[in-house]
Amino acid sequence: MAPQNNVNPLWKYFESSGNKPNGSHYITRCKACVGHHLEILSEEARTAAKDVILDAGAEMLAARARFEAAYQLAAPVRGEKTVFISHILGVGRSRKNACKYSGQDAIQEAESQVPKATTDTSTSGGKHSRSASSADSAKPVKKSKQPSISTHMYTGTEMPFSTVQIHAIHAQALRAVISANLPFHVYENPEVLKLISLLRSAGPAIMPSAKLVGGRLLNDAAEIVERKMQCVLKGRIDTGISADGWKSATKMAVNGLAINIDGKSYALDLVEITADDKHGIAMAMQFGELVDRVEASYDCTVVYFTTDSDGGAKKGRILLGKERPWMLVPSCWAHQFQLILGDYFKVYPYAAHIAEQATDLIGWVNNHGKVHKIFDDTQMRITLGRTGRASVLSYLVANLTRWTTHCVAFMRLLAVQLALQHAVAELRPAIIKAQVCVATSTEGRRLTADAEAHCNLIEDRSFWNGLEQVVGDIEPICYGTNINQKDSTRLDEILLTLAGMYLHFSDHPEPEVVLGMQKRLEKRWKDCDQQLFILALVLNPFEGLSRFGESAGLNHLKLNGMLLRLYRRINSRPTNTDGPAVRAEKERAVTSAFLHFLAMTGPFASWLTDAADFPSTDPIVVWTAFRSIPELAELARFAITLLKVVANQAGVERVFSDLKIGADIKAEHQRLGIAKKRGKRKIHDSTATLLAVPRYCDLLGDLDAEDETERGRMLVNSADGWRTEMARWIGAAREADKAEELEYDDDFADDAGAPSTVAWKPITLATLFGGIVAAKRKSMRMPAMEVDEEAALMAALADIEEDARLDAGAIEIDSDEEFIQ
Repeated sequence: MAPQNNVNPLWKYFESSGNKPNGSHYITRCKACVGHHLEILSEEARTAAKDVILDAGAEMLAARARFEAAYQLAAPVRGEKTVFISHILGVGRSRKNACKYSGQDAIQEAESQVPKATTDTSTSGGKHSRSASSADSAKPVKKSKQPSISTHMYTGTEMPFSTVQIHAIHAQALRAVISANLPFHVYENPEVLKLISLLRSAGPAIMPSAKLVGGRLLNDAAEIVERKMQCVLKGRIDTGISADGWKSATKMAVNGLAINIDGKSYALDLVEITADDKHGIAMAMQFGELVDRVEASYDCTVVYFTTDSDGGAKKGRILLGKERPWMLVPSCWAHQFQLILGDYFKVYPYAAHIAEQATDLIGWVNNHGKVHKIFDDTQMRITLGRTGRASVLSYLVANLTRWTTHCVAFMRLLAVQLALQHAVAELRPAIIKAQVCVATSTEGRRLTADAEAHCNLIEDRSFWNGLEQVVGDIEPICYGTNINQKDSTRLDEILLTLAGMYLHFSDHPEPEVVLGMQKRLEKRWKDCDQQLFILALVLNPFEGLSRFGESAGLNHLKLNGMLLRLYRRINSRPTNTDGPAVRAEKERAVTSAFLHFLAMTGPFASWLTDAADFPSTDPIVVWTAFRSIPELAELARFAITLLKVVANQAGVERVFSDLKIGADIKAEHQRLGIAKKRGKRKIHDSTATLLAVPRYCDLLGDLDAEDETERGRMLVNSADGWRTEMARWIGAAREADKAEELEYDDDFADDAGAPSTVAWKPITLATLFGGIVAAKRKSMRMPAMEVDEEAALMAALADIEEDARLDAGAIEIDSDEEFIQ
């Protein structure tokens, strides 16, 4: 690098592009001009961002983008001394077009380098005359050559880092660790450091240690997320909290907490409760303290609190509702629908047997490669003859972490029924031979009997009829479980789903299934706060009273009384400063607006004709529009609050799979378009596709387990696996029944000494929805797009499993022995 005194001082006022179009001079920009444009762009960015907080890495990238834009806005200047002077001082004595933004130091430096005007005093005697003293005058000093700008520039890989860049790189290093689920010590790995040094030689020296990543950087990132949470929640009066507990990898009892706002869950806290009491009273105290802390820390109002119905969580939630009657305390209905699946197999053993046979058949095909090939060839032949295009559908395997996969796996088996039956009818001996291969004696007889049994099952028409019945029965249950795991599932959607299940099983051809499922569905419906769900459905402008049966008995006065009781309950919060007169006036406004809504008169008179043209089918959007009408504002606020209640814990499970910072990073990727939101996928690379879905990602981790006995334990691909899973479902349903019976007894004892209030007599599902014609029933079929999406993910998983699966009876040779002569 050349000494600094050899570089013209004017260079420090110009930014070089490193580009020499004429081979001699660099193209530059005046730093003062760039700074002017940068200040304008920065102010625009601050105005657009408002309260959005960016992490250090994102802020650095944004600042770099603004600088590049400002650089392009500034006029280019040729990197030469006289041009620099002309740009700063302007042209001529009037200094025309002088730079408006150059500082005084730049102007003084330019003026000091302006060439001095010289006077020629020599005598001129003619064209060729010379001065008499010219011989004695000193020879002109040779102008020193200005060194190239490249002599005082770093090469790209040698460029050092500024303090701001180091801070941003540290912050981004933490985000990369969390987003990619890397260990904290990744930047201490010699090979990683070697890779970084290839990109920038100064890189390894500034990479953070494991202690720094897991210490200050993690704390700084958590503080940024906390500030974002404060911005999101500040002043909100419609938030809800959900809680769920599980065992950590270290066997500690952990309680995860998430807060829901506008149909989106945010991780709130992760509490270690191994040594804490788990009974109802202790849980109620913990929940109450949590609500107080959240409301105080984030300046928001918690409207509802959701848990599942297990152990002390249910009792604690109920006690919380009694101590704070203004809070709504619904149970998790995603969990309830999972238990209903266990209820179904418990009351219908025939369905459990068919499902076991179907699972065993799928596993048999997948576990015998030669047999699999015969069925695939038959599929190709049939599809080629029918459509002119040969195609092969894979045999999907259900997994324990996604409830819809059980239904989709059986749907796929029905889709390949014809190919299986044709193959068995035409190639039965070849199928048996493909399984038996060269096995003899006892093993040969066992494999032959196994192949014969599965061929007989494929030919058994009663099996396929039973499978169609099972798919038809579990589809509404899986559909209900699926839609009720969204962060935005409303109470009215839960009630319609439950009603759809009730009506489906009421029409079941088997009397024991009708009675058994009606009893269990009624029991789960009776156990919840029914008024919340009924009012949410009534307040849905697209539904109203249209979904209820003739025997529901929900007249306008009864519904108005129900609504007023809930309105008073929610507004009994101690922080409500309204006096008796104001409250009475608001109640009259709510009653008037609600009666107009039920009768579709007054401000709602045109809704029946305008509903079809409304740009959204979301009732919250509709009530937000109604809120602008003064006489409807109070009812609209109440309706929006009720319709924003989310009665599930799925958000807790999802956001805590990434924890707070990881979820924040993923959300930012989706906002910026770096990561796509989940949608219909095309399968190109199986592993990459599955890693995009959290629960499939967990399943892949299980498939990679070092213990071979543990691999694939999440997959249900055998009769034994299905029996184990079915026993778990039924066991969970029984435990839930017992727990609910005990809790009911405790609640009854608690209520015995409680002050008398207006009693609510539970309404049965049969009363509410009995006698509804098929045209008015909610469809309980899984949307075709969801079935295709789930099937694509299952197929991707099957591709990966296929590579690792051995044929039944095959022996895997150790790689070191494979080529021994």
